[in-house]
Amino acid sequence: MALLAACVMLSGARPVSGANETPKGDRNFKGALELIDSATQAGNRHVEGKAEYCFEEYMVPLWAGSTSYDETVLMLKDKGLPEADLLYVPERIVSVRSPDLKTEYQAGKDYVVKGRTLTLTADSPASYLTVADLYPAQAARYASAKRGGGYVSIKLPDGRQFCEVQLRVTYTHTETGFGAYVPPAFGDKLIPRTIAKLQKGEALKIVFYGDSISAGAEPSGFRGKPPHLPSWFTLVQRTLSGKYPSALTVENPSVGGKASDWGRANAAALVASKIPQVVVIGFGMGDAHAVNNFSPATYKANIKSIMDTVRAKNPECEFMLVSPMLANPEAVGFSGCQAAYVKPLQELQDENAGVELVDVTTATAFLLSRKKFGDISGNGVNHPGDYLTRVYAQAVLAALFQH
Repeated sequence: MALLAACVMLSGARPVSGANETPKGDRNFKGALELIDSATQAGNRHVEGKAEYCFEEYMVPLWAGSTSYDETVLMLKDKGLPEADLLYVPERIVSVRSPDLKTEYQAGKDYVVKGRTLTLTADSPASYLTVADLYPAQAARYASAKRGGGYVSIKLPDGRQFCEVQLRVTYTHTETGFGAYVPPAFGDKLIPRTIAKLQKGEALKIVFYGDSISAGAEPSGFRGKPPHLPSWFTLVQRTLSGKYPSALTVENPSVGGKASDWGRANAAALVASKIPQVVVIGFGMGDAHAVNNFSPATYKANIKSIMDTVRAKNPECEFMLVSPMLANPEAVGFSGCQAAYVKPLQELQDENAGVELVDVTTATAFLLSRKKFGDISGNGVNHPGDYLTRVYAQAVLAALFQH
């Protein structure tokens, strides 16, 4: 809780048939992909804006400690009052604030809490969505077909983004951890050259390489909206710059809408040519989409090829392999075999020196066992919002410095 007082506010393969196959004649998945790709490109042009959150609080690992800072919840109204579940049973609610953090709501007057469930009162001014907002009955260009019928919204009413409707809750709790999730170990054994350079203050070049999530999609800062949380690779860079004296050079040639086959084909030009000392590889979300549906074996071969291509130029380069978050299980075409990609990345760690797995997949699975996808997503189908963006950054940082 000391941070509450002490924080400083900082300005190849063809698709195969199966559960993930796009229904014949369904144009919604392609329309949704078009929107997401264009949003990624637009987000890359946004200026991040002045930060309105506490950096120190936001970088405390969400699976550790007894205080959850600004956990995001999407209040959803069905037949009763709008409600959403917290990750843990709160011991004490510190604050419930608006999406931009500028308005604090009052317990009893604006909301009530029972167990893990936060419920808005009838007269609460806090933002929420209706079931019809999130699950439109009629087909729309910017919606994904929903398993079981209907559709899942990507473009919310009035053009709002998910970060503009998610409330932010800070509370204390006694339970900790993410279930069976094991954070990455400090990398002095698996990526020793990288750790040695950081600890000695030597220059270090890091390349982040992946899909739209690696390109930065889609926390609030990516959209140019308050509280302006930047992308996870920026959080990693800022934290390392504050923890170590090393001169960091960070490059990010990631491109939205791409999968590991594209990464394999472009690794020489976009990564190996830069002669990095460490590469953070983050493909997998698009690999499992219906347009690709790559098997774990194909995915593994593509990632290994990227590594081999880079090491042909710099044999001492080390790698951090980031497994993907899970897609919305309700979204046809988006949710596929993302969870199956953890195993091949683990195998690559076990089979090659200088490689560390950063498992975001298992962390996401725990979050989704207690919260709905809209609570943690930036677009409702396949991108992280502010809360899950912090998980990405914290998981990478767990391997790079000891708390």
